[in-house]
Amino acid sequence: MYVEETDEYKLYEVESMAALNNENCTKIIRTQSQVYKTYYCVVFPSKLKLGLVGEGHGIPPHAERLSDYYIISLDDKLYVVNSQIGDITFKILDSLIFDILFYDDSIVIICELDVYSFRIKKNSLQLNWLVNIEDIVTGYKLTGKQLFIESEEAKAVVKLSNGYLNWVSE
Repeated sequence: MYVEETDEYKLYEVESMAALNNENCTKIIRTQSQVYKTYYCVVFPSKLKLGLVGEGHGIPPHAERLSDYYIISLDDKLYVVNSQIGDITFKILDSLIFDILFYDDSIVIICELDVYSFRIKKNSLQLNWLVNIEDIVTGYKLTGKQLFIESEEAKAVVKLSNGYLNWVSE
């Protein structure tokens, strides 16, 4: 069973929807799907306890904190939780989410086939830019104001201020 614990949260997997219901979560988050295969609890210091229901794509949830918000990814869903009032908003992205990074006041989301940049405005996610890599992302590195992306076929550099993509020849 998957377990991750930091100063900001504890995230752990449970076996079933029945087990998730027994965890006494403040809220259980799930979006429409034909198949639910993974069940997680995430507990925050504010005593907010969320249940997450996923489709089982093999990538565990990821959580990060940005000011008064927790940013949580599961499968192709990105959740923003206001830790002060418990409000939850979400976006369904075009591919599976690999990682959550931060640049200035933006949230950079590394996905299987895309890179997104969002800002939080009035408890919702506002898209800054979207870059379609058109190939499976195999590596990435945030350096200064740029994001270096590797895919199976090529390498690219993304300028984080505007999402400008520059393919790099080897």
